Amino acid sequence: MTRIGFNVDFSFHGTTRLLGIVPVLLGFVPLINSFFKFKNDGDRSPHPFNEAPKLVVTGFYSYVRNPMYVGVLLIILGLLIIFLNYLILIYGFILWAFVNTFIIKYEEPKLTETFGEEYKEYCKNVHRWIPRVKPWKK
Repeated sequence: MTRIGFNVDFSFHGTTRLLGIVPVLLGFVPLINSFFKFKNDGDRSPHPFNEAPKLVVTGFYSYVRNPMYVGVLLIILGLLIIFLNYLILIYGFILWAFVNTFIIKYEEPKLTETFGEEYKEYCKNVHRWIPRVKPWKK
């Protein structure tokens, strides 16, 4: 991907490609916010192997269960629009498949074990990948 270059023209198609900046910037919002939510509300870093003292369900977590991963995927979508390179699409799909498998096989069972019914209720109300229109409140 390093051979893609940064030669974005400003013709009609070039301007359209520049619209990819929007999902890139939008992707950083839940990513950065979630880091702070974990530190402030969860009393820990967002590293998935840390033991969580409490379940974080505020901020972007009240819309979607995995806002950091959604943010990263938005950034990849923006890069795909900007560079129009199929390798970015393949990379995004492989990353999503890996992360989704990790979430299903490790993260969710661990969170269910740690938080029990509280996490099960959260999962019933907040989707793994598709954000809610209105925030969920427990």
